[in-house]
Amino acid sequence: MLVLWKTILRVVLITLTAVLFIIYFDWFPSDLMEAWVGFGLSFMLCFTIACCFMVYKTKKENEEYQRLFEQFKERSRYEDHSDQSSEKIISK
Repeated sequence: MLVLWKTILRVVLITLTAVLFIIYFDWFPSDLMEAWVGFGLSFMLCFTIACCFMVYKTKKENEEYQRLFEQFKERSRYEDHSDQSSEKIISK
């Protein structure tokens, strides 16, 4: 849940900063509705694409980490068994 709020706050701050820059630097007239609609649509499109890419990338990385973790557990299980059998031989 914390990640969601951080993401929402980040988007709001980026949007506010962009709007302030548009107004301050007069990138387009502040009363031109078509420009604001274009800005809003392009911002949302780019943000959506970036979010989809990050979700996809995160899922792929999690799958890879899970696979590596399973390999590690198998290897450590094998090493534990070999250590125990070595201890039995040494104790005899």
